[in-house]
Amino acid sequence: MKYLLPIFFGIFFVACFGINKDEISQNNSLKYPSWYLNPPLNEENILYGVGVANTKQEAILNALDDLSSRLMLTIQSNQEISLKSFRDYREYVSKTTTFNINTKSEKLTFKDYKIEDFYSFQKEIFYLISIKKSDLINSLNSQISNLYDEYEILKRSNDDILSKNIKYKELLEKFYINLNKAELLESLQNKNMSENRYIKTIQKIEEEIKNSISKISFFIKSDDNSEIFKEVFKNSLNKKLYKVVEKKDSENVYEIDLSSNQSKIRPSGFFIIENILNIKVKDKNNRQLSSKTIELKGASSNNFDDAKINLIQKLKKYEEQNSILPFE
Repeated sequence: MKYLLPIFFGIFFVACFGINKDEISQNNSLKYPSWYLNPPLNEENILYGVGVANTKQEAILNALDDLSSRLMLTIQSNQEISLKSFRDYREYVSKTTTFNINTKSEKLTFKDYKIEDFYSFQKEIFYLISIKKSDLINSLNSQISNLYDEYEILKRSNDDILSKNIKYKELLEKFYINLNKAELLESLQNKNMSENRYIKTIQKIEEEIKNSISKISFFIKSDDNSEIFKEVFKNSLNKKLYKVVEKKDSENVYEIDLSSNQSKIRPSGFFIIENILNIKVKDKNNRQLSSKTIELKGASSNNFDDAKINLIQKLKKYEEQNSILPFE
């Protein structure tokens, strides 16, 4: 009997004071709006996003981020362009105090979004926002059309071949980073991406760049302090499939002018050369087209000649992470 009493009181305590898990779940759900626990699905003409944060502005930004992320999940494409990956479709919206929030770095643009509902609980603020599908389509259409216009203008321009090559590369980068928007536009319009105008235009620009490279040659000129860097630049140009010539004797030969501001010091038995390398690209009329400056420091415990070798090594090390050519 003495063993049965504790069991009896234990059962009695649980029956009277035990916590119902379903009740806990139900009580917790009351703390949050239903549209947060079960976000509304995108409709035929309306797109939704849900966000939560400690401030109104952050909550709205997170809702726009959610809307954008959901849109990107609708894209079904395996396009690969120039061995680059453009599959990072998560969009981050820039902060602003207005209700016209645009994204940075050529990202999605959300205009005239609508706040459908909001809710606050303790320190958290919840927002449900929406945009019209037609507004997003019109915005994307405008942005993509501007890229097409830029391509047509460049194609008809009378720039020299290297200047045009540089501008084509800049434009190609714009097409690359806007690929997600082009794919999204095609998806929203229920079109097939396989043979669309956007991909074809990218291929045309790539072909223009490839053809121009085969026609461009470079002559490398240097002052005494920069003579040691000439071979590095020659190799870099050859890797990019550019020709390097010994003299300027044709229309499409451009000059790479290397000059260095150099100082030598000997602290505590070391030999150190501080070198500011200036790289300028000029056309046949000696007009500067582009330039770049690279700061290098060579050091040796033996002599200044070894410090010069270290300068070359530092330039090669720099090239592993960056282009040493002003137009790349």
